[in-house]
Amino acid sequence: MTRAPFPVREVPENLEVLEIIHSDVCGPMRNTSPGGSKYFVTFTDEKTRYSRVYFLKNKNEVLENFKIYKNEVENFTGKKIKFFQTDNGKGEYCNRVFDQFLQENGIQRRLSAPYTPQQNGLAERMNRTLLEKARCMMTDANVPPSLWAEAVHTANYLRNRTPSRSLNHE
Repeated sequence: MTRAPFPVREVPENLEVLEIIHSDVCGPMRNTSPGGSKYFVTFTDEKTRYSRVYFLKNKNEVLENFKIYKNEVENFTGKKIKFFQTDNGKGEYCNRVFDQFLQENGIQRRLSAPYTPQQNGLAERMNRTLLEKARCMMTDANVPPSLWAEAVHTANYLRNRTPSRSLNHE
């Protein structure tokens, strides 16, 4: 059973692409993927709700994957990430090396208060949505649990191509 949802917050009209990126790590999963992953991390743009998912063997791989994400999306859009919204994950997000990278790149960190996942709701909901879609596909196709990463990747692919309220169903 889950808590009642918080009210849906409308996306401000003047919000820019890559202005706010939300992120969260999910895992460890019960089964290791064929690639050796036990976790995944999502990076979601608040304006477009477009997300990328990266698979991790350890939580300490988040920064490495954020650097890849940052380069890909900034080169594609010609815009810069301004804010990075996460929870207080001590190992994956809140460390000296990550802080230094954000500072060097002019990205402001926005942290949610401890034990309040609602403050990072977009990222938390993204991970839950991807897991639910992945489980449904895996159950329907009767595939082994070790293929969770492939199912999450496919769920994200499909979700990114589904019309969104934040984009007026475009």
